[in-house]
Amino acid sequence: QTAAGKVNNADIKTSGDIALFAHQIGTTKAEVRRGASVSAVGLKNTSLPTKSYYETKITLKDSTLFSEGDISIRLKDHATADSHANGTSIGFAVSADTTKGSNSVNQSSTMTVMDTSVFARESLSLLSESNARLNATTHADGGGFFSGSAVKADNTLYRSMSITITGNSILESDFGDFSIKALGGLSDWINTDAEISTGGVVDLADSSTTTTVTNNVTINVLGSASLKSIFNRLTIYADASSDYINLYSKTSAKGLGVGPDVYANVSVMSLSPKIYISGSAAESVHIAARSLDIRSGIGSLYLYAYSYASGKALGVDVYSNSRAETHISVATSISNASLVGYDDMTVLADARPAKGRSGRNIYLYSYAYGGGIGAVKAVTDYGSSYANVSLTVGTGTSFYGSNVLLDAYTF
Repeated sequence: QTAAGKVNNADIKTSGDIALFAHQIGTTKAEVRRGASVSAVGLKNTSLPTKSYYETKITLKDSTLFSEGDISIRLKDHATADSHANGTSIGFAVSADTTKGSNSVNQSSTMTVMDTSVFARESLSLLSESNARLNATTHADGGGFFSGSAVKADNTLYRSMSITITGNSILESDFGDFSIKALGGLSDWINTDAEISTGGVVDLADSSTTTTVTNNVTINVLGSASLKSIFNRLTIYADASSDYINLYSKTSAKGLGVGPDVYANVSVMSLSPKIYISGSAAESVHIAARSLDIRSGIGSLYLYAYSYASGKALGVDVYSNSRAETHISVATSISNASLVGYDDMTVLADARPAKGRSGRNIYLYSYAYGGGIGAVKAVTDYGSSYANVSLTVGTGTSFYGSNVLLDAYTF
């Protein structure tokens, strides 16, 4: 679904405030429940995926906005997806290969200002926010009989956000602050849960959860764009976060006669906040403020992967694995631009998460117990994780200010 706003070839002047706001909330839900109309044969082929796509955008082109008050241009979207399967609610034999909790959410948010003049006598704000709540659970408990390769649950989130100011655009606040912020994932909540309990399954002991997150957040200031807040603070901030990711995989296979393999797997969590300020050799970008703050970073990151495998049958192997592969790429790049911070200026690429939970950002826990004669192994694995950070200053760039800080911090 799409929510869009467009201002094209318009001239808007007011003694009051101006607010442009595109907002959408979406919910998808799938759940199998026991009922008179459900047959065991039908449930063997039942799948529970939810898939959703959200596009939110605002475009200003060849226009003039003038306000004696505040100007606010805002995008906001929030996606909710729930998918649940459990033996108690189903009450029949099902295939775990096709019946599982599964969500896929795609969010796209775009704000574009092209060849447009925006003047606010007071404050000026360009704000884009995107968040999601995904909950996928599969429980093979005492009420149902699952067969197949493994009890599974999975969540996938893909997010792309951008704010672009380009062409001959001129944006200015007079007596108030000026902010440009793209905030992705500061309130994300993603839970993936797959469990097998004694008595719920006869021929299946493997459980697996998988979560994939891609969060790309970009701010572009291009062409001959001009941004000004001469007497106040100007902030440009790109934030790609994952506020809460939880994976919980558990098999308690007491007396089942099969060896449990349990996986809690973050296949890839990719966080990429980036800022590009780039003019050309002929026409550069101009940014000026009393206090100038430009930074790309991660406002919040917490990931917890828990795997628990218990098998007491004689001679079975027990394996538990919690894995999280994290790709962090934080970048701020400036070329063919003039930046002025009369009192102070900060330009950062910061890969250090501003906050986590209980003093942690990424926490893996793996437990394996075998009561019989067999191999027992518990593993935690960060895969090919990396945290890349770069602050690039190209040709044709100048910085002016009484106190200037340019730096990059790794995680």
